Amino acid sequence: MHSLFVSSISILLLGCISFDSSAQAIDSLAFVEGVTILFDSAEDQLSSDDIARIDSLATSHSSISTLYRIEGHTDDVGSIEYNNTLAAKRANSVRSYLTENRLVDTSNIFTDSYGELKPAQSNLQHKRKYNRRVDLSVYTQSRMRKISGVVRLDSLDTTTIAKVLVKGKDFLDSTYTVANGNWSLLAPDSTFVQLDISAPNYFFSSKRIKVTQALDKRIIDLKLPKLTIGKVYDMPDFYFKGNQPILVPSSEPTLKLLFETMSTSDVCIHIKGHVNHPNAPPVDKSHRYYTLSKARAKMVFDYLKDKGIDTQRMQHNGYGNWKMKYPNAKNEAAMQKNRRVEIEIVECNKK
Repeated sequence: MHSLFVSSISILLLGCISFDSSAQAIDSLAFVEGVTILFDSAEDQLSSDDIARIDSLATSHSSISTLYRIEGHTDDVGSIEYNNTLAAKRANSVRSYLTENRLVDTSNIFTDSYGELKPAQSNLQHKRKYNRRVDLSVYTQSRMRKISGVVRLDSLDTTTIAKVLVKGKDFLDSTYTVANGNWSLLAPDSTFVQLDISAPNYFFSSKRIKVTQALDKRIIDLKLPKLTIGKVYDMPDFYFKGNQPILVPSSEPTLKLLFETMSTSDVCIHIKGHVNHPNAPPVDKSHRYYTLSKARAKMVFDYLKDKGIDTQRMQHNGYGNWKMKYPNAKNEAAMQKNRRVEIEIVECNKK
């Protein structure tokens, strides 16, 4: 998996990383964007299309703190010596174009060539072309800080193996807990990040934190609730646009977490849709708000169905404004929490 964060790229780039011995922060490198340039057999010259792609990448990332990594590669046709030379020529073609056209300062470019040692695909005839390449990647220097935590089961307060996904603006990384539930990784300093925690047979959990020095001595303690028949779970950070069965964009990752939960467990669920209609009596089933609540539940059902979850494991229904969290909501925050979907674990229909 190629995460957006890269803690060490090569021996050359390790020189760009500095450690602060008094804290858990380092100056490191964050991957921003990259392109792959493919070459014909035995060729090392750039085509006009290649040049256009390099131009686009370089002009989009013109900061003086931007670093470029160039890696030259070949397929396995020819001797090792020949391929080492050809890979270096390919890498140099890209480097020369960047420097001769003053797109990038030479001090900001790091170049390596690997010959046939790092194929992107197998060297079978129909895939060999993907190995005749140069990988051009853009990185920026970023202040990173170590964050640590523990994931526990909710019932017995013991630990479980769980996946920890950390995401922020232009940042994404993940890790897994060790046997005692502990985990740690690096995240951009002085930024807000979202922690998404998931494990088989447990409902996922999310938490938003700010990465600061205060986390150096803090263990982020999170509990995962067991998937239990009859229990209802809120979908965290899962909000709809007003009067629509459409999620606000920031809520879409929660659907992916629900899919992962369903994929790693064998439970059956009842998807419950709700609306915001405060300071009013319960609507009947002919009311448009009841229809809207059903549509919100069905949106989740359809997403999981389209992702391959067996429809026999799912049911969905709307509940209008019958079970609002805030029946007398007066501000947008409360109203937003009324526009929601809940997940209840139910008995599976055995046929």
